[in-house]
Order: sequence, then C-alpha cells, then structure tokens
Amino acid sequence: RDAELQAEWEKAAQNIPPVVLFTGETSGTITLNDDLSNYSYIEIFYGNQDKTLCNSTKAQADSSSVTLVVHVTTEGHLWINTTELLLNTNKLTVGRCGANDINTYSHASVSAGTTSYIYVFKILGYK
Repeated sequence: RDAELQAEWEKAAQNIPPVVLFTGETSGTITLNDDLSNYSYIEIFYGNQDKTLCNSTKAQADSSSVTLVVHVTTEGHLWINTTELLLNTNKLTVGRCGANDINTYSHASVSAGTTSYIYVFKILGYK
C-alpha cells in the first residue's frame, strides 16, 4: 500500500505547475518572489541581451551555484560567455564571469571578471 501511495503522490506532483519566481531582464542580482527552500529545483531562462540566443537550465534549489553558458558566433569568432550565479535564500547574485574569444583566423583570448554578458529573463520554481 505504501508503494501505491508513493506512486500516486509522485504522479500528482508531476501535475503541479511551476511558480514564477522572477521575470524581467537582468545581468545582475536577482531577487526572487519566494525562498528557494520552498522548491525542489528551479529552471532559469537566459540568453544574450537581444534574446537571439536563449537557453534554459535546471538546478537543484539547494545548490550553492549554477553556471550559465551562451555560445555566440560571428565571422571568424566563437564567443563562449559564462556566468556563475550564486544561490542564496531568495537572491541570485553574479559570481565569476568569463568571455572567451576563439578567433579562427589568428588567436584566442580569455577574459574573466564580474561583468556578465548573459541576461536572465525568467526563473521558475518546481515543488
């Protein structure tokens, strides 16, 4: 009987819609509508500023950080932009960032810092 109840609970949990924790457009600190401790995992929708390259990633809500990656190609260049978001209660803050330029004609360069070239557009919480 316990196994049957567990199966029913898991099926019901799959039908619970996600909660919108953030909508907007930022490359900086994000304040969520609720605490992360109320969710099993979150889904982050992100991309470059003009929204031509968008991705989403899921992370356990009790994780300490999540890394976002956007690949941008231009003539002769492949940019790999990364941003680490630090998860804390009801805020996500920018940790380390990187912009890697792979020039297919001559050289490669890497820059690191705290300027994020990745924008977050929406965060959903799943219970």
